[in-house]
Amino acid sequence: MDDTTEDDARCPFHPSPVMAGPATAAAVAKELDPFGPAYLADPFAVFARARREGRVFCSEELGQWLVTRYEDVRAVLRDTRHYSADNATKPLQPWPPEALAALARADFRPRRVLVDNDPPDHVRIRRHVNKAFNARRLRLLEPDIRELARRHI
Repeated sequence: MDDTTEDDARCPFHPSPVMAGPATAAAVAKELDPFGPAYLADPFAVFARARREGRVFCSEELGQWLVTRYEDVRAVLRDTRHYSADNATKPLQPWPPEALAALARADFRPRRVLVDNDPPDHVRIRRHVNKAFNARRLRLLEPDIRELARRHI
């Protein structure tokens, strides 16, 4: 990703530059809110506008950077030196106290999984997962997976 910007606008959550003018970035970031009316009405139109008018937006509502173009998302996912997967499975909004209480009663504790681990842990875990989920192994599991899917559908 190119770090240049016309106006050196900054996100209040992170020091990196916003990739669109401040007025455009704020408007599009509001629309990119997955709980907002524009997004819920037509997320595809919101994403199209975001890709057209900028590439990276800071959302005050979510406290997150939003990356809208395939090439940029791919660059972020591959650059583990500058970006972390640490929050990949964290909810966008805090869980309500009632939900947390129900989870605690069920003895549920969030656990880190492959997608929210950075190297070197990610590499170590993935090495084991790859052995279990190679093409040959998946072909052997396919009949059971299909049967489970049929039953649940």
